[in-house]
Amino acid sequence: VLDFMIQNYTITDLDVSYNYINEEGATYLSKMLMQNTTLRKLNLERNSIEDGGCKAIADAIERNTVLQELALGNNIIETSGLLALAASLLGNNTLTAVDLKQNIFDIESEIALQKVVLSKNRQIKIDWKKSPTKDDLAVSPGDIQAIIENFGAPKLIELYGQGISLL
Repeated sequence: VLDFMIQNYTITDLDVSYNYINEEGATYLSKMLMQNTTLRKLNLERNSIEDGGCKAIADAIERNTVLQELALGNNIIETSGLLALAASLLGNNTLTAVDLKQNIFDIESEIALQKVVLSKNRQIKIDWKKSPTKDDLAVSPGDIQAIIENFGAPKLIELYGQGISLL
């Protein structure tokens, strides 16, 4: 299927969720993304994609100029993969929606994604809700300090079990 997508000139949406693509498949898929010129929506949810696969996809979307929506929710992507993706989103001007929910976030990856949202001169929606853990039940003073250092003093900080929201 992916070999076909490289040469495809008609398919605009591809949903390969629930296919256990993992890192090897994500790396192969990234090669397709670098060459395909018609794919607008790509759903890779629930595929056991880890950091290496996410980094490969990040490299591809930095070069891709047509993909508008990317779903990577419910995988096993951690800090290094999320940071690579956030960096590539800064250089990508076509993605308008990125679903990263239910991956493994820490404060560093959340701050990097907030920077993407705040730095764009266009609308981009990034969903990064995560499964609450015992560490999410309390936000440390260091977390608040990191937010203020990276974004300045916000008017309102909402703290909740699924993350941090700045207004």
